[in-house]
Amino acid sequence: MLKNGGGVPVAAARIVNPIFPVTFSLGPRDLILPLSTSDEPLWLEAQLTDKNRLGPPEKNDLIGTLPDPIHSGDTGLYLKISRRL
Repeated sequence: MLKNGGGVPVAAARIVNPIFPVTFSLGPRDLILPLSTSDEPLWLEAQLTDKNRLGPPEKNDLIGTLPDPIHSGDTGLYLKISRRL
């Protein structure tokens, strides 16, 4: 999931039964909200859940977040899912 500076999700992708490491990309088809500019800083977050739905994380979901913002077109990102709620 990509979030804007206000923490609002702007793009998301669902990967069913992932095999790690997962290669992914987010593009125009994954947009929830249009980006105001293509150079807007974004925050990348991964959520692993067994609830079969997209939404706010719940107890026992696994979360990973990049500490620094990314920008449209960034490649070669490595996100570690390292926290259990």
